[in-house]
Amino acid sequence: MVGAATGGSLAKPYGKSPKTETGPTKNPCAQAARRKEEKAERECHERATRELRRSRQTS
Repeated sequence: MVGAATGGSLAKPYGKSPKTETGPTKNPCAQAARRKEEKAERECHERATRELRRSRQTS
């Protein structure tokens, strides 16, 4: 599941990539991964997943 936080398979079905959404600020999940903070990366990924589900439900 570690690779999914970098914006791989999770983002593709919806036609969006976390890297393009955040623009120059970069992907915070990827930053956490670079710092080797697995817990922070997992929390960021779970939060992003919840937000993505919520945005799909409202639209």
